[in-house]
Amino acid sequence: MIQPYANDRQSQQIGKLTLENQQDRVVLYGQMELTRDQVGLHQARELLQILQAVVSTLEAEAALPEQLPPATINTVDNPFL
Repeated sequence: MIQPYANDRQSQQIGKLTLENQQDRVVLYGQMELTRDQVGLHQARELLQILQAVVSTLEAEAALPEQLPPATINTVDNPFL
């Protein structure tokens, strides 16, 4: 499991949903189907555990800002062209 906001190198996948850890944000992208079966239950619990860790980390932050600026996007040249 990722440790929210601990570093910029952790990533976790649940189904087709990817969670990327960064020091100032946790990014979720992709798609997830929580099916009404054992697989869906397992994936829901896994997602819940991660989100609970995110909330706990944020609640423990003494000087949590109102809102961060948007993430910067750096464009690089494609080395294959």
